[in-house]
Formats: sequence, C-alpha cells, structure tokens
Amino acid sequence: MSESKLKPIRINVGNERLQIQTDLTEEELNKLSAYVENKMEVHINPALRVDPRKQFILLAMDITAELFNTKARLKKSLAKDEKTQTTISHLLEILEDLGDSGNIPSDIKISEETPPFLEP
Repeated sequence: MSESKLKPIRINVGNERLQIQTDLTEEELNKLSAYVENKMEVHINPALRVDPRKQFILLAMDITAELFNTKARLKKSLAKDEKTQTTISHLLEILEDLGDSGNIPSDIKISEETPPFLEP
C-alpha cells in the first residue's frame, strides 16, 4: 500500500464495523472481507468454551500459513522459471553458433528424454 493514496473507509467483517486506511478498491476490500468472514466461519465458534482470542489467533495462524505456503510456491516457481530461462538462453546460443550451416556441433548430445525443467 502506498501511504500517499490511503483513504479512510469503513468495512464490515463479521459482526464488526471497522474503519481502516487503505488504497484498495471497493471490489478488493469486498473480496478481502469475504475471505476473512469465510475463515471466521471455520475457526470462530461462540458455542465452544475456548477463549475467543485463542480462536482468532488460530484464524490468524491459518491465514498466515496460507500466505507462507503461497510465498514458497511462488519462490519455487520463480526458481523453475529462472532455470528455464537459463536453458533457453543456452539453446539460443547453440542456435546462433549453428548459424545457417545447420550442422550440430560434435559436443552437443541429442537426447529423447524429457528435460528436467519440463517435468512437473
């Protein structure tokens, strides 16, 4: 969020009406509050004899775990992308070396195996 574009806005989450400062659009805020409300339905149960603060801590931990898992998947995906880009660059160098001759250099081995970067 950019501090220069923050605007005060009131949102409803669960039974609470909150005033926050944000640069999110109304659509983004609606999605965010709906997401939190869905999580609240899973983790918050007034009928349980568990301290409500503990229930909210569990809710926060669940959302945080999702965030960390998403970051880990993104990092893995970016690493795979970097490996793919390196392979493509290497292949482009080979193609440039081939030029118009079409002769494959003797140090290049052709394999029928699926390259590791293409494996799921």
